[in-house]
Amino acid sequence: MGLDLDFATIRRCPRFAADFVVHVRLRTQGPTKVLACEGQGTDISGGGLAVNADIDLPVGA
Repeated sequence: MGLDLDFATIRRCPRFAADFVVHVRLRTQGPTKVLACEGQGTDISGGGLAVNADIDLPVGA
């Protein structure tokens, strides 16, 4: 299977570089606990966005 595909050319939605601040909030299962942090948006497309957020999540969150 020596296929050398350029995945950037076969994407359903093109990606665009971005640089913006995001606020991430999530609610855990079990004992309800809200976790929050700030992150950095890095890519955006019609299919979603890529975010880097430095947060420690409990197992199963």
